Amino acid sequence: MSTPPPKMSEALTTVEDEQRLLERQRLKTERKELRKRERLSHLENLVARVKSDAAEHVALKRHMFKTEEELDAVVPKLTAQQRKIIRQWEEPKKATAFGVESSAKLIEAETRARADKASVRINVENMNVVQLPPKQAETAVPVIIEMEPDK
Repeated sequence: MSTPPPKMSEALTTVEDEQRLLERQRLKTERKELRKRERLSHLENLVARVKSDAAEHVALKRHMFKTEEELDAVVPKLTAQQRKIIRQWEEPKKATAFGVESSAKLIEAETRARADKASVRINVENMNVVQLPPKQAETAVPVIIEMEPDK
C-alpha cells in the first residue's frame, strides 16, 4: 500500500521527499501511457479484423448465382457460413443481412477514399483564366445540290 499523503502542516521538507513524489508521478504517467498504447493497439487490431472480414465477404460475391455443384467445385472448399453469405448476396437489397450489406459499404468507402487520395488535384488559385471568343453565327454556307430524277 502507498503511504497516505502528508498533511499541510507536514509539507515536503526534504529533497528526498520531493524526489520520491516526482518518481511516483513519473511512474504513474508511464503506466497511463502504457494502458493507452495497449488500448489503441487493441482497437487497431479490431478495426483490421473488421476490414478483413468485410473484404472476405465482398470477395465471395464472385460466387453469386452458382449452383450447389459449382460451389462444391470451388477450391478451397467453402464453409456453410460462406455459402450462406453467398446466398445473402443473391437476395434483394432490402432482404440482405446487415453484416453483408455493411461489408459492401465499408469496402466501397475505402475504395473511393483510396481513389480520391490517388486522384489528380487542381490548384484553382494559381490557375490562369482563358478568355474564349464570343460565339458567332455560323459562317459556313449550306451546300445545295440540285438533282433531277431519272426518267
